Amino acid sequence: MFGIWMGIGLGALATLAFIKHHHHRVHGRHHGCASTRRRSEHISRWLGRRLDATPGQTEAIREAVEEIGEALSGLRGGVGGEAATLAGLFRNDTFDRAPFDELAKAHRERIQKLEETIAEALERVYAVLEPSQREELAALIERHFGWRHAHC
Repeated sequence: MFGIWMGIGLGALATLAFIKHHHHRVHGRHHGCASTRRRSEHISRWLGRRLDATPGQTEAIREAVEEIGEALSGLRGGVGGEAATLAGLFRNDTFDRAPFDELAKAHRERIQKLEETIAEALERVYAVLEPSQREELAALIERHFGWRHAHC
């Protein structure tokens, strides 16, 4: 389920981070991993230029990308505890499914929150773009949806 929503959410805005990364890597301007805020500022400026966006539109895009990035970072942050719980399942003499069920429930809740965050962010970006800009964004997403790169 996580992969589906990663694809949908990142396919809309965060995929643009992949495009930005590839552009910088090809053109020699990639300076390593940046904070979510710095990355979102770079992405929004780049996308703003591609869409011929107004400063207000660019700011809305930056806020959306930053919000999605923070939500994804928060989701990744819980993995350490999950690994310990999963490892603990195999250290017992018998398999106790209850800790796994609790882990799965917490994961579903985090995914649901991520879905809501992505949907709200996309809706805000959609609302500020003109029809021609939405079409250009859709074309960018279609052209670059399959790109992958190493994450920091």
